[in-house]
Amino acid sequence: MESGPLFTVVVAAYNGEATISRALESVLGQSFSEWQVIVVDDGSTDGTRRIVDRLAEKDDRIIAISQANGGTAAARNAAIPHARGRFIAVLDADDELMPGYMATMAAFVTAHPGFDIYSCNGWVVWPDGRRRLYAEDPQHRPIVSMDMADLLDGQRFLCLLGSMTEASLLRDLGGFRAGVYCEDVDLWRRAFARGARHAFCPEPLVVYHRDVESQKTSDVRTILESLVEIDTSLLQSGLLAHHESEIVRVKIAEHKRRLLEEKVRLGETSGILRLMREARLAYRDKPKYYAALLLGMVDERLLARVATKGRRVDAPHDRGMHR
Repeated sequence: MESGPLFTVVVAAYNGEATISRALESVLGQSFSEWQVIVVDDGSTDGTRRIVDRLAEKDDRIIAISQANGGTAAARNAAIPHARGRFIAVLDADDELMPGYMATMAAFVTAHPGFDIYSCNGWVVWPDGRRRLYAEDPQHRPIVSMDMADLLDGQRFLCLLGSMTEASLLRDLGGFRAGVYCEDVDLWRRAFARGARHAFCPEPLVVYHRDVESQKTSDVRTILESLVEIDTSLLQSGLLAHHESEIVRVKIAEHKRRLLEEKVRLGETSGILRLMREARLAYRDKPKYYAALLLGMVDERLLARVATKGRRVDAPHDRGMHR
């Protein structure tokens, strides 16, 4: 039986005609040749599929699939059954792999065997040409291995772009979870809960193109609601150690407190009393918390005035590449 390539690169594309060529050319320009690319056209109404087909005619390592629009997670999942590579890497249609990405990561796997997930650093680039390292703090400079404690602590983070996951693990996990905004956060939570091992290569090997409009204020509520759903599901999985479960309970409370604050900022008062109750673990000053709760039982509008004045728990943010 013919062995497959080392890498399968999965590209979910929706109306990406302006950037899909750049993304695929970054794969074609790799110095390492053992790869396969699967592009899933997620119901595009522009020329995305036409551009992909033109490139696929020149290189049969590029495979194109089309489906009705189902969202990014569904598009990535559609590619998984067709993946022949040992590792599956994710590339968005508007991002790039640097020319040495595959060769460097292949050598990294050889030098550091036995891990299920490998990731690397990368460059964040803005339309005006500014750029910075995605992970620029000192603790991302050496080779490190993250675990569930690191994910929950939030001081280290695992970027989906540039990561490569054992295809067998991704299949065992059922792929990406549809219906949540932060599907990368969810994937890593589920993988680490099942004992997946990770290694980080500190070299910047990918380019993340940051649209100045990509992180909208309107996304904040959606992100927080998804984080509540993701961490609640994780807590209910029964896969966490006791101390991890306690950390996740606090994180859920913190998400809900931030969601409460966002509702108040937007002038909404309905439902904030319920959120206040559910966010109890996120409040350090318990006397003030219970006083605010009593006010809310009288009138939720009174609660809205005081709900965000207490000191917030210094809980970490879940830093992912949410567009």
